[in-house]
Amino acid sequence: FKAELWDPTEWANLFLESGAKYTIFTSKFCDGWTHWKSASKWNWNSVDNGPSRDIMAEFSAAIRSVGLRLGFYYCNIEWGNPLLPWNYENGPEPYTGQGDYVNKVFLQELKDLTVKYEPDLINGDYCILLNSSELKSPDFLAWLYNESPVKDRVVVDDRWGTDSRCKHGGYWTCHDRFQPNSPVGHKWIDLMTMASSWGWNRLEEDVNYKTADELIAILVNNVALGGNLAINVGPRADGKIPLIQAERLRAIGAWLRVNQEAIYNTTMWRNWTELVLTDFRIFVNKSNINDKPPTPGNSTATVIYLGKTTT
Repeated sequence: FKAELWDPTEWANLFLESGAKYTIFTSKFCDGWTHWKSASKWNWNSVDNGPSRDIMAEFSAAIRSVGLRLGFYYCNIEWGNPLLPWNYENGPEPYTGQGDYVNKVFLQELKDLTVKYEPDLINGDYCILLNSSELKSPDFLAWLYNESPVKDRVVVDDRWGTDSRCKHGGYWTCHDRFQPNSPVGHKWIDLMTMASSWGWNRLEEDVNYKTADELIAILVNNVALGGNLAINVGPRADGKIPLIQAERLRAIGAWLRVNQEAIYNTTMWRNWTELVLTDFRIFVNKSNINDKPPTPGNSTATVIYLGKTTT
């Protein structure tokens, strides 16, 4: 990521136009590269190398300037860090504490990020290798909610160790592209991609991307079941967002401007059930169906209601 053409204000305005209310920026991916000057990453960060810019600082300022909430993604482990017992042939090995990755990298970086950029949301990731006790994530979360500068407003996800996914956290992500078919009884976010890759992939063509209608349908279904939608945006190395991704975001925003009352500030009505309907018919454009009428009988439809919040 060299960011020669990167304009954080351009990104922020696009996200605002898309109808988004918050962003989750990749502060550090699992290769260990950080988009700010981490004390544990000499010459492996966006300030010492590559763009020579504090990407986190510029992004944070731009996002807040347009009134959006700031979140960041942070990969809990690093594939090639010698402080971690990582065997590329056989996979993860038991963590013995040798090298002290948890204290020197994980805890230090998360606290540094929180103090410097004061996020509204933190999305940890990569729940393999270490459980929550080994990762000391309870120690970080205790500090976050009791001592940090964002203790009264920050929310976190459920990816804080091998034993925490879909169990703990202000909101659940459970797994990538989490799209349940029924309510889960907890706030949740669907982290998903427009195509297949988590990032810009030059091999992906237009046909690999979900259409705007498909993305909107996923958004509606998620909200109906009490969830949110976080769509991955993969910029090119120069910092520009590919046109097809920008077009999809703008299409979602255009739909939301018409239908926002059905999405924003809504809650799932708790009385959801399955209804058995007799001789149930759905009428669509005749060109899309056979001329024969549907066969009468019993059909099952899951009906989920949205209701405006009153608090």
